[in-house]
Amino acid sequence: MKKITVAIADDHPIVISGLKSLMSLQPEIELVGDTSDIELLPGLVEKYKPDILLLDISFSEKSGLDYIGIIKEKSPSTRVLVLTMHEELSLLREALSKGAAGFLSKRSIYEDLLYALKSIINGGTYIYPLMAEKLAHTVYDGGNNEMGISKDPEQILWALLSKREQEVLVGVAKGLSNKEIGIEYDLSEKTVATYRLRGLAKLKISNKTNLLDLCLKLGYIK
Repeated sequence: MKKITVAIADDHPIVISGLKSLMSLQPEIELVGDTSDIELLPGLVEKYKPDILLLDISFSEKSGLDYIGIIKEKSPSTRVLVLTMHEELSLLREALSKGAAGFLSKRSIYEDLLYALKSIINGGTYIYPLMAEKLAHTVYDGGNNEMGISKDPEQILWALLSKREQEVLVGVAKGLSNKEIGIEYDLSEKTVATYRLRGLAKLKISNKTNLLDLCLKLGYIK
Protein backbone atom coordinates (compact mmCIF):
# COMPACT_ATOMS: atom_id res chain seq x y z
CA MET A 1 0.00 0.00 0.00
CA LYS A 2 1.26 3.46 -0.92
CA LYS A 3 2.43 5.46 2.07
CA ILE A 4 0.95 8.84 2.96
CA THR A 5 3.73 11.39 2.46
CA VAL A 6 3.67 14.23 4.98
CA ALA A 7 5.59 17.48 5.45
CA ILE A 8 5.49 19.74 8.51
CA ALA A 9 5.74 23.53 8.83
CA ASP A 10 5.76 24.87 12.40
CA ASP A 11 7.72 27.70 13.98
CA HIS A 12 8.51 25.57 17.04
CA PRO A 13 11.26 22.98 16.35
CA ILE A 14 10.18 21.05 19.44
CA VAL A 15 6.71 20.53 17.92
CA ILE A 16 8.26 19.29 14.70
CA SER A 17 10.51 16.92 16.65
CA GLY A 18 7.56 15.52 18.58
CA LEU A 19 5.48 14.97 15.47
CA LYS A 20 8.38 13.30 13.69
CA SER A 21 8.88 10.90 16.59
CA LEU A 22 5.21 9.96 16.69
CA MET A 23 4.86 9.56 12.93
CA SER A 24 7.93 7.36 12.76
CA LEU A 25 5.85 4.75 14.61
CA GLN A 26 3.29 4.63 11.79
CA PRO A 27 4.38 2.39 8.88
CA GLU A 28 1.77 3.90 6.57
CA ILE A 29 3.17 7.44 6.97
CA GLU A 30 6.38 8.76 5.44
CA LEU A 31 7.68 12.13 6.64
CA VAL A 32 9.41 13.73 3.65
CA GLY A 33 10.37 17.17 4.95
CA ASP A 34 9.92 19.85 7.58
CA THR A 35 10.73 23.50 8.25
CA SER A 36 10.35 26.07 11.01
CA ASP A 37 11.02 28.90 8.53
CA ILE A 38 7.89 29.87 6.59
CA GLU A 39 10.01 31.46 3.85
CA LEU A 40 11.44 28.02 3.02
CA LEU A 41 8.04 26.35 2.82
CA PRO A 42 7.26 26.96 -0.90
CA GLY A 43 10.57 25.40 -1.94
CA LEU A 44 10.08 22.43 0.37
CA VAL A 45 6.59 21.74 -1.00
CA GLU A 46 7.75 22.13 -4.61
CA LYS A 47 10.64 19.70 -4.02
CA TYR A 48 8.81 16.94 -2.14
CA LYS A 49 5.17 17.43 -3.22
CA PRO A 50 3.79 15.76 -0.08
CA ASP A 51 0.31 14.29 0.00
CA ILE A 52 -0.43 16.34 3.11
CA LEU A 53 1.19 19.39 4.68
CA LEU A 54 0.75 20.00 8.41
CA LEU A 55 0.73 23.78 8.63
CA ASP A 56 0.86 25.97 11.72
CA ILE A 57 -0.73 29.42 11.59
CA SER A 58 1.65 31.55 13.67
CA PHE A 59 5.08 32.31 12.19
CA SER A 60 6.53 35.42 13.86
CA GLU A 61 4.78 38.25 12.01
CA LYS A 62 3.41 36.05 9.22
CA SER A 63 0.41 33.76 9.00
CA GLY A 64 0.70 30.28 7.59
CA LEU A 65 -2.78 30.73 6.12
CA ASP A 66 -1.37 33.29 3.67
CA TYR A 67 0.80 30.54 2.19
CA ILE A 68 -1.97 28.07 1.38
CA GLY A 69 -2.48 29.54 -2.09
CA ILE A 70 1.27 29.44 -2.79
CA ILE A 71 1.40 25.82 -1.63
CA LYS A 72 -1.40 24.89 -4.04
CA GLU A 73 0.48 26.59 -6.88
CA LYS A 74 3.70 24.71 -6.13
CA SER A 75 1.97 21.36 -5.65
CA PRO A 76 -1.73 21.25 -6.62
CA SER A 77 -2.16 17.73 -5.27
CA THR A 78 -0.91 18.62 -1.77
CA ARG A 79 -3.70 18.94 0.79
CA VAL A 80 -3.23 21.23 3.76
CA LEU A 81 -4.11 20.29 7.34
CA VAL A 82 -3.89 23.31 9.62
CA LEU A 83 -2.50 22.31 13.02
CA THR A 84 -2.76 25.17 15.50
CA MET A 85 -3.35 26.21 19.09
CA HIS A 86 -5.83 28.87 17.87
CA GLU A 87 -9.50 27.86 17.90
CA GLU A 88 -11.22 31.00 16.64
CA LEU A 89 -14.04 30.30 14.20
CA SER A 90 -12.82 33.18 12.01
CA LEU A 91 -9.51 31.37 11.46
CA LEU A 92 -11.32 28.13 10.58
CA ARG A 93 -13.40 29.98 7.99
CA GLU A 94 -10.32 31.66 6.55
CA ALA A 95 -8.42 28.38 6.36
CA LEU A 96 -11.25 26.58 4.55
CA SER A 97 -11.93 29.50 2.22
CA LYS A 98 -8.27 29.50 1.18
CA GLY A 99 -8.33 25.80 0.40
CA ALA A 100 -7.31 23.94 3.56
CA ALA A 101 -8.61 20.38 3.79
CA GLY A 102 -8.59 20.24 7.56
CA PHE A 103 -8.29 22.17 10.81
CA LEU A 104 -6.92 20.48 13.93
CA SER A 105 -6.21 21.85 17.39
CA LYS A 106 -2.88 21.18 19.07
CA ARG A 107 -4.95 20.13 22.06
CA SER A 108 -5.99 17.04 20.09
CA ILE A 109 -4.70 13.61 20.96
CA TYR A 110 -2.42 11.84 18.48
CA GLU A 111 -5.19 9.47 17.39
CA ASP A 112 -7.15 12.51 16.18
CA LEU A 113 -4.21 13.53 13.99
CA LEU A 114 -3.95 10.05 12.48
CA TYR A 115 -7.67 10.00 11.78
CA ALA A 116 -7.48 13.46 10.23
CA LEU A 117 -4.64 12.38 7.92
CA LYS A 118 -6.55 9.29 6.79
CA SER A 119 -9.79 11.24 6.28
CA ILE A 120 -8.02 13.86 4.18
CA ILE A 121 -6.07 11.36 2.07
CA ASN A 122 -9.41 9.69 1.27
CA GLY A 123 -10.83 12.95 -0.02
CA GLY A 124 -12.62 14.12 3.10
CA THR A 125 -12.43 17.30 5.13
CA TYR A 126 -11.50 17.03 8.79
CA ILE A 127 -12.35 19.63 11.40
CA TYR A 128 -11.56 19.37 15.09
CA PRO A 129 -14.91 18.22 16.62
CA LEU A 130 -15.39 21.24 18.90
CA MET A 131 -14.77 23.57 15.95
CA ALA A 132 -17.07 21.55 13.70
CA GLU A 133 -19.83 21.86 16.25
CA LYS A 134 -19.34 25.63 16.44
CA LEU A 135 -19.46 25.83 12.65
CA ALA A 136 -22.57 23.68 12.42
CA HIS A 137 -24.46 25.95 14.81
CA THR A 138 -23.42 29.21 13.20
CA VAL A 139 -26.20 30.90 11.26
CA TYR A 140 -25.19 32.78 8.11
CA ASP A 141 -27.17 35.58 6.53
CA GLY A 142 -28.82 34.67 3.25
CA GLY A 143 -28.46 30.93 3.80
CA ASN A 144 -24.77 30.59 2.91
CA ASN A 145 -21.47 31.78 4.29
CA GLU A 146 -18.54 33.16 2.36
CA MET A 147 -17.29 29.61 1.68
CA GLY A 148 -20.51 28.53 0.03
CA ILE A 149 -21.44 26.21 2.89
CA SER A 150 -25.14 25.92 3.67
CA LYS A 151 -26.34 27.23 7.01
CA ASP A 152 -28.12 23.88 7.54
CA PRO A 153 -26.19 22.10 10.35
CA GLU A 154 -26.96 18.66 8.84
CA GLN A 155 -25.46 19.63 5.48
CA ILE A 156 -22.35 21.01 7.16
CA LEU A 157 -21.85 17.83 9.18
CA TRP A 158 -22.39 15.67 6.09
CA ALA A 159 -19.75 17.68 4.22
CA LEU A 160 -17.27 16.89 6.99
CA LEU A 161 -17.55 13.14 6.38
CA SER A 162 -14.93 11.45 4.25
CA LYS A 163 -16.08 10.20 0.84
CA ARG A 164 -15.95 6.60 2.08
CA GLU A 165 -18.03 7.40 5.17
CA GLN A 166 -20.64 9.01 2.92
CA GLU A 167 -20.70 5.99 0.59
CA VAL A 168 -21.11 3.55 3.48
CA LEU A 169 -23.88 5.57 5.12
CA VAL A 170 -25.81 5.87 1.85
CA GLY A 171 -25.58 2.10 1.57
CA VAL A 172 -26.87 1.72 5.13
CA ALA A 173 -29.75 4.09 4.36
CA LYS A 174 -30.62 1.94 1.33
CA GLY A 175 -30.93 -1.06 3.61
CA LEU A 176 -27.73 -2.83 2.55
CA SER A 177 -25.90 -5.03 5.05
CA ASN A 178 -22.26 -4.47 6.02
CA LYS A 179 -21.36 -7.48 3.88
CA GLU A 180 -23.17 -6.10 0.82
CA ILE A 181 -21.56 -2.67 1.23
CA GLY A 182 -18.18 -4.33 1.66
CA ILE A 183 -18.58 -6.24 -1.59
CA GLU A 184 -19.56 -3.07 -3.46
CA TYR A 185 -16.54 -1.08 -2.25
CA ASP A 186 -14.07 -3.94 -1.73
CA LEU A 187 -13.97 -3.50 2.06
CA SER A 188 -14.10 -5.97 4.92
CA GLU A 189 -17.24 -6.11 7.04
CA LYS A 190 -15.20 -4.84 10.01
CA THR A 191 -13.99 -1.82 8.02
CA VAL A 192 -17.53 -1.06 6.88
CA ALA A 193 -18.73 -1.23 10.48
CA THR A 194 -16.00 1.22 11.52
CA TYR A 195 -16.94 3.74 8.80
CA ARG A 196 -20.59 3.30 9.74
CA LEU A 197 -20.06 4.00 13.44
CA ARG A 198 -17.77 6.97 12.82
CA GLY A 199 -20.11 8.50 10.28
CA LEU A 200 -23.20 8.16 12.45
CA ALA A 201 -21.32 9.61 15.41
CA LYS A 202 -20.24 12.64 13.37
CA LEU A 203 -23.80 13.19 12.19
CA LYS A 204 -25.19 12.65 15.70
CA ILE A 205 -27.66 10.15 14.22
CA SER A 206 -28.66 7.02 16.14
CA ASN A 207 -31.12 5.21 13.88
CA LYS A 208 -31.66 4.22 10.23
CA THR A 209 -34.88 6.20 9.89
CA ASN A 210 -33.15 9.53 10.57
CA LEU A 211 -30.27 8.52 8.28
CA LEU A 212 -32.70 7.68 5.48
CA ASP A 213 -34.49 11.02 5.94
CA LEU A 214 -31.14 12.84 5.67
CA CYS A 215 -30.05 10.95 2.54
CA LEU A 216 -33.42 11.68 0.92
CA LYS A 217 -33.10 15.35 1.87
CA LEU A 218 -29.59 15.59 0.40
CA GLY A 219 -30.60 13.79 -2.80
CA TYR A 220 -28.49 10.64 -2.37
CA ILE A 221 -31.59 8.48 -2.50
CA LYS A 222 -34.46 9.18 -4.86
